[in-house]
Amino acid sequence: MKSLLRVPNPPSYISRHDGIVDSKRDVVVRTQLQSINALIEARYDEYEYRLDNDTVHQMVEHPVILASANDLQSCYKSKTKGLKVLLSEIGKSQRQRVLERCPYCGITLPRTYDHYLPKDKYPELSVHVLNLIPCCNECNSSKGDRWSVAGGRLFLHFYRDDLPQSQYLFVEIATRPNTHAYGVKYSLSANRPNDCAQGVWDLIVSHYSKLGLLDKYRNQSNNEISNTFSTCVAHIKDGGRSISNFINMISDTEEQIFGSNHWRVVLRRALASTEEFERHVLESAAS
Repeated sequence: MKSLLRVPNPPSYISRHDGIVDSKRDVVVRTQLQSINALIEARYDEYEYRLDNDTVHQMVEHPVILASANDLQSCYKSKTKGLKVLLSEIGKSQRQRVLERCPYCGITLPRTYDHYLPKDKYPELSVHVLNLIPCCNECNSSKGDRWSVAGGRLFLHFYRDDLPQSQYLFVEIATRPNTHAYGVKYSLSANRPNDCAQGVWDLIVSHYSKLGLLDKYRNQSNNEISNTFSTCVAHIKDGGRSISNFINMISDTEEQIFGSNHWRVVLRRALASTEEFERHVLESAAS
């Protein structure tokens, strides 16, 4: 799991919103949105300030803006050329291959965009690029309009939160004698990593809990173990030697892209040090 890179600014984020508004064909909607442009710009400034100062949870809904909610949300719901350009900028700003996996879970492709501050409550941020986080359908649905409780955030904000480099996601692999069956259990570190601020650590714990990530990783593990097993058997049959070195080598690339706490990286590293797994690979390669 890694943070995302922000779309470059300038051009200013509000100018992207203005461009989408100005391109609207519905004169009534366009005129209405242009009439509250100064208010929208102030809200953009507030959101960006609060994001930089970690006070987004203190941003309250604006009653005047809510009166124009449908028009503001139409900036996102109507797939205009300006919106398509804006969304493509999000992808182009990221490190290579990082969006092959949903930032929220790290499992599937991010085919949708989560409005971190829900557009029903903060319609003025419907097309703010720092409020649009690529994610998969399942995470988008699971998060829904939830984002804050009791004055604090519930989920990581991938344009805001600095995630630790040290490992905090772990997996235990249990082997069953005389079988190729494995039991897997993921867990978070019992203690906060030294390179992680307390506030971010609380968010990590909440994020994993609210999205049920540990159970999701366990459910995905059988397929990943089978794929790694087949790859290792082919490696040995082709004359390869060290299984653990091979697994760690292919894990290095994944770690560079998705971070040391990506569930597949953690699982593969654990397999590399599991003697039963190595024995099973060698037996299959020799048969």
